[in-house]
Amino acid sequence: MKIIKEACIQSIEEAKYFINKKIDRFETCSNLLKGGLTPNIELFNYIKDNSDIHQVVMIRTNDGFEVTEEEILAMVIQIKELKKLGATEFIFGFIKNKEIDIPACEKLIDAIGDSCKYDFHMAIDSLANYERDIPILINMGFNRILTKGGENPAVQNIGSLNSIIKKYGHKIQIIIGGSVTKDNYQEIVSLTNATQVHGTKIL
Repeated sequence: MKIIKEACIQSIEEAKYFINKKIDRFETCSNLLKGGLTPNIELFNYIKDNSDIHQVVMIRTNDGFEVTEEEILAMVIQIKELKKLGATEFIFGFIKNKEIDIPACEKLIDAIGDSCKYDFHMAIDSLANYERDIPILINMGFNRILTKGGENPAVQNIGSLNSIIKKYGHKIQIIIGGSVTKDNYQEIVSLTNATQVHGTKIL
């Protein structure tokens, strides 16, 4: 069984490294010190022009999971600009009072449209009721969930990761991140039956 490895990157130098390593997929970001924000256009274009590796583009304007109406409008503009450049998949996630901020998510989904995919990022790990809310994301049309299975690194959340993959893995793609590296991903995969892993040091 092939394990899809997704590299989370913020620079052209990192892109070059992972292109040479033949990574399966990129999560393209900026400012990973803030958890990953919307990438600059130069990075997106570099990957597009120098490889055929698929990019999942982060859409995020602050280092939290709550957003203002002004930030939503800014992200809608970002999505439209990136779509014009060829982006076909986006990742975002909004939480309010430990619940999914459905109205905020829907505004970005409308901007993304039917021709592109969209994923929910690690904001999911901050929800009050993690497993209950996954069906909401499925019903909203999310393609994939990026999760570490709770507040701690993924390797400490094997039980919850195993549970959601068993319950929902046939309905939505589950990608495991959260201190996942080339040194521990095989152990995590073997214990959870995951098929996708994510990290900055995944290769």
